[in-house]
Amino acid sequence: MFADFHQCSPVYGRRTIIAAALNRDADPTPPASFSSARRTCLDLLIIAAAVMAVTGYRIGQGDLVHSMEIGFAITVQESVREGHWLAPTQNGKVRFIKPPLPFWIAQAAAWLVDRDHASMLVLRGCSAAMGLSTAICVYLLGRRLFDRRVALWSALAWATCHMSVVEMRLARHDIYLTAAVALAMLGVWAAWRKRRWGWVVAAVGLTLAFQVKGPVSWLLTLAPFTAFVLMTDRRRWRMLAGLWAIGLLGGLTLLPWVRHVQRITPADLSEAYAWEAVGRVASDKVPLDSPLYYLQFPYYLAPWSVLLIGGLALPFVHRATGQRQPLLFCFLWLVGGLFLLSLPKEKTHRYAVPLIAPAALLVGRTFVQAANARACDGARQERALLYAHAALLLVAAVGLPLVVAAAGLIRWPQAAIAGLVLAPLGLGSAGLILAGRIRAGVVLTLPLALALNGVWTWTYETAPRFRQPWRAMIEPARAAVGDAQVVAWPEARSPRVFIYHLNRVIPALPDPDVAGPLLGIDRQSAIERLRADPAGTLDEVLAAQLRSMLGRPLVIFTTAPALDRLRAVAADAGYAAGVALEMTPATDRGRPVDGDRPWLLVRCEPTGRGLR
Repeated sequence: MFADFHQCSPVYGRRTIIAAALNRDADPTPPASFSSARRTCLDLLIIAAAVMAVTGYRIGQGDLVHSMEIGFAITVQESVREGHWLAPTQNGKVRFIKPPLPFWIAQAAAWLVDRDHASMLVLRGCSAAMGLSTAICVYLLGRRLFDRRVALWSALAWATCHMSVVEMRLARHDIYLTAAVALAMLGVWAAWRKRRWGWVVAAVGLTLAFQVKGPVSWLLTLAPFTAFVLMTDRRRWRMLAGLWAIGLLGGLTLLPWVRHVQRITPADLSEAYAWEAVGRVASDKVPLDSPLYYLQFPYYLAPWSVLLIGGLALPFVHRATGQRQPLLFCFLWLVGGLFLLSLPKEKTHRYAVPLIAPAALLVGRTFVQAANARACDGARQERALLYAHAALLLVAAVGLPLVVAAAGLIRWPQAAIAGLVLAPLGLGSAGLILAGRIRAGVVLTLPLALALNGVWTWTYETAPRFRQPWRAMIEPARAAVGDAQVVAWPEARSPRVFIYHLNRVIPALPDPDVAGPLLGIDRQSAIERLRADPAGTLDEVLAAQLRSMLGRPLVIFTTAPALDRLRAVAADAGYAAGVALEMTPATDRGRPVDGDRPWLLVRCEPTGRGLR
């Protein structure tokens, strides 16, 4: 792998023969049509089966596990329920921080299945569909860049690596961006190879990517490709100008949505949108993450991490072959994207998910090259790489059950069962590689990857530490609320999970848009009063809210420390307040995570009946 390939000649012996065989199907000029439609369909079925295997287990049964997923679920459910299609809303407010395309896709799916409720199966099923679309784009791009074998293993590596599986099982924006970026780069490469249809695919992909996450999509597509053109053939600068023009025109497709949300006040734009667009880059409120944060990227590709590390060297050792351009394209797409993502102060693993696609292409290319070099007596680098891959598989298969059991995520008997599944696969894969059966050993990595992801998913979504008992609490909560209006008190944590399960808007009393009308003042005056005297103003807001109920009950979502204060304010307004339901937000082996701060539903009624 780390030696230049030469023309096949008896002078170079077995090493050259293997190199020539390896490059036989990797012509830099892709064929006009795929060699076998039946073989392509079989490959796609294998890829679809792999995606279904990692996403099918309990995908709709787990509770909401991430703040981004909670906001996504609320927005989709509320927008379908209220008919807010052009501008999706979250808890009564336009969700204008991110472009609306992922919401529209999930809203359409929820509307077709159940118009009143967006189930987790529908929301996460859309993410799984985006994951399958990404895997297919990786396969098609691999066919254009390299050959069918590389394409198949690249798609399988993408579908079974750790971070892809995590994102396919969560309802968030990033998997939608990943699919759009992969489609855009498929079109960009086809256009580079002078295929006319590539411009159409590139235009569609770039437009969709912008509709998912705005200008950040250019950092993951056009910026790396610009570096690729400058390093390979600067005479084709007109192609760059055309692609950037397409990207800018794609951005104009957001204008109807922007015009619709013009009712957003300048204060909203300055406090929210400007914070999202600029504040996360330069604000002192955001801690400065290390510029080396994304050095952990190989972990995202587990258990294929070692093959990725080897793949990063390929563009530099194939400088004398026709494979340099495809390899450099993948390398700059990955490394250039990670470099640009490292510039802002805030960094998170979710931002790098679209870059798993070029990493998977490098993994597939490395696997095929290493498998073809199995008979080469002098291929020491390939063997060393594969031995390291075997060691990683062995450590993962044996160590994962021990780590999760030692951390208290599962019990030791469950860890033993997981070990009985993983250990034979890990030992078999590593043993075959070490015994010289390289292709069989690396092929066995696929079922091992599926098993590792299955064990992690089972651990993460069923462990007591991560179990959210909302399914058990939602029926008592609905009974406690009834037909009463519900509001949120500021001492409580964000009740967004409760909003989703209760399937209704819950205004927050500290919100200026809520406090202003209750106090009879404008929004800016409400903001100033809340800043000057937050406690006194909130008491006035709650009293005004109770008076506006005209004798109807009011339910307040709050926590225990605020109970006495709420009772005093309610008594002054002629209401009696008492705890209707006590809920534990999360548990760790049965103990509340928040200690003595469980969530409370405080019901305020004029008579006080049924309260304690």
